[in-house]
Amino acid sequence: MNTPPRNLSYLVRLSAVCAVLAGAAQPAAAQSAAAQPASLLIRSQPAGASVAINEQTMGVTPLTLPTFSPGKHLMTLTLKGFRPHYETLTLAGDDRLVRDITLEPLQGLLVIHSTPSGADVEINATHRGATPLLVSDLPPGTYQARITKSGYLTRQIDIQVVDRTPKRIEVALATDTATLVVTTIPDAATITVDGVQQAPSPCTIENVRTGNINLSVNAPGYFPHAETLSMLAGEVRERAIVLRPQPSGLSIITTPPGARIFVNEQAKGRSPVKLANLEAGDYVIRTELEAHDPATRRVSLGRGQEKVEDLVLTANAGKLEITTEPAGVRVLLNGKPVGETTTDPDKTDKISVPFVVPLVPVGTHELTLTKTGYFSHSEQITMARNETHTEHYTLPRRFIPNCMIQTRSDTYNGLLIEQTKDSVKVELSPGIFKTFQRSEITGFTPLRVADPEANTTP
Repeated sequence: MNTPPRNLSYLVRLSAVCAVLAGAAQPAAAQSAAAQPASLLIRSQPAGASVAINEQTMGVTPLTLPTFSPGKHLMTLTLKGFRPHYETLTLAGDDRLVRDITLEPLQGLLVIHSTPSGADVEINATHRGATPLLVSDLPPGTYQARITKSGYLTRQIDIQVVDRTPKRIEVALATDTATLVVTTIPDAATITVDGVQQAPSPCTIENVRTGNINLSVNAPGYFPHAETLSMLAGEVRERAIVLRPQPSGLSIITTPPGARIFVNEQAKGRSPVKLANLEAGDYVIRTELEAHDPATRRVSLGRGQEKVEDLVLTANAGKLEITTEPAGVRVLLNGKPVGETTTDPDKTDKISVPFVVPLVPVGTHELTLTKTGYFSHSEQITMARNETHTEHYTLPRRFIPNCMIQTRSDTYNGLLIEQTKDSVKVELSPGIFKTFQRSEITGFTPLRVADPEANTTP
């Protein structure tokens, strides 16, 4: 600060007093010569300064004092916004003194701070530096300051400089970006903003550009989420996003197939079974298959997970292997047909090849063998785990006439053996066969027989 020392006024006044006293000591003749009045014209740039002579206010510039006593006088000019001007005037009689004084303007002291610091400052379009900034060369007046920083909105403020008193100016800059706070269910989802991956949720994303942005959220086992957000400068936007879980799928196969499937004790059909739209969680699979041990398995399904469960079932059964004489015998197990024995081509057609029932449950079963024209055979068999029950069965022949054939000369009752378009073969009695040509048959009549399995259709 260029303010004169506080004792300057005192020194000036002291000088003036000394001059006056010195003048008083001059010879009387000199005093008489100095007694003639002088004139004084005081002008200032700028005009309007207050003029004081010997600390007595005399007026404002431009100021004319036509009659002023000779001698030394202390003149002071003051004007708001300018430094005071001090001057000692020496006037002689009849002097006409003109004083043109240019006042020195005061320069203010500014200290400009910004939050954050490091912002560029322009004052009346002139760059002055970066904050924190000291400005010490501004005359009093009103100024426009422009504060800018990358990533923040520009601030323009008016500054009033009054005097030399230091003035502190605080400027808070608002960011020109936005902040996005994202929370999700579930946590740890992948967050992407405008294609740039961010930290897993929950997360706070700073310096998000203003305008429309693209937000996407992804998590394993959930449907992806995408949306467009319109962000404002300085905004703090909070988004809570609940992701929709993807359904899970479960495929169940068994070896052997065809087992009844229960999931959490609910019947789902026979294997193979495919279940869709399941929620994530734990499931209990149970299987049931005749002649096999039940199997149980616990399965955990994640969201959106597809699983295949293959259960190998353990047989709880034995194997039945029989041959029959003759071949072509129907085999029934517990009253249900399981097949028919067939001829061994390498042997007589009276003996079958082995007939196998692979999985007969452990326990006691009723085995029945039937063939038209033969006595049926029934017995109980007991099966053990992994046992092969092997037997050969011979069915006694049974003669039951089931047709009557008439010729021109005779009538015959017998057992129909075979018929073609030209002939009919009949067993007339056990072991006695006769073939009739169609041309000699005058009548064919089926007979009602007691054997329910007799084939009476010619």
